[in-house]
Amino acid sequence: MKVAHVGNNTSMTNMGYNDFYLYLKNNGNHDVSYLSPESLELKSIINFFLSLIRMPDKFDVYHVHSTQLLFIVWLSFFFRIKFSKIVYTVHTSRNNLKGINYLLFFLNILISSQVVFCSKSSFLSFSNKITRMKKCSYITNGVVLNENIVAESHSSGRASAMVGRLIPLKNPEPIISFFDQKKEYALHVLGDGCLRKSLEAKYSSNRLKFWGLKERAYVYKILESSQFFFSNSTVEGMPISVLEAISFGCIPILSEIPPHLELAEFGIKVFYINELNTIDDIFDALNELSDEEISNIVKRNHAILMENYSLDEMHNKYNAIYEEL
Repeated sequence: MKVAHVGNNTSMTNMGYNDFYLYLKNNGNHDVSYLSPESLELKSIINFFLSLIRMPDKFDVYHVHSTQLLFIVWLSFFFRIKFSKIVYTVHTSRNNLKGINYLLFFLNILISSQVVFCSKSSFLSFSNKITRMKKCSYITNGVVLNENIVAESHSSGRASAMVGRLIPLKNPEPIISFFDQKKEYALHVLGDGCLRKSLEAKYSSNRLKFWGLKERAYVYKILESSQFFFSNSTVEGMPISVLEAISFGCIPILSEIPPHLELAEFGIKVFYINELNTIDDIFDALNELSDEEISNIVKRNHAILMENYSLDEMHNKYNAIYEEL
């Protein structure tokens, strides 16, 4: 079966490109392709549409990872011989879809053959009218898992890491502010976004390191040398960076939003930040734990991750959907 994955871009943070298309291609699947416009500007969208029309009818399934592009893909079928099936993966939660994107989401639901949400919490964030539709289901996002971890002592001076876009929705400043004030702790900040320049200008502690956007191999190297992983995001679909951090032995310290709470449902030990449990409180609690207790948390979290968040298992579930279409 020939499958075309469609996404907004080919960036190193795009899951449709990296964890679907590239992962499959690098593992010997030659029946998979990736399609994307140069940008989401009108001229690029028109050129993308024209390229779809001219393309040979060789794909059985178009697996679309973009809310903005699915209608374009569907519209191109009317200018071609073959009317292929569309699988639409929703990589976010309801409260991150606003305005035109929310309208496009509803249109996408209607014209897709199958709609897959990236996590249980993403699925449940939408109304019953959607979740009760036969074509709608969820498959939890998987990650490339680091099979070997070293559960080092938490007193060994290991740093913390935060990976993600530096934008208001991710709410990174409270975490950065904390580390700027606590000179005994270090934080690696990996990611770019509209807040980066202002955050770098405002917080200049030598215990803070802003790395910008880095290749995944470099991110993994930072995670491997860190003991704690922070995310203060207000919106997620399924937090891939958190899963990757856990696979490298980081203990997650996260905001209390449904996708983060979902991790605890699997038994993963998460320390949640809220009004009654500040970052100071969390570090106080962690400092009271023995090295053995810390090591046990890391090992247990890693074991649960290996069992429930395999990228191969995720692809097996998607393949079953392709075959049923």
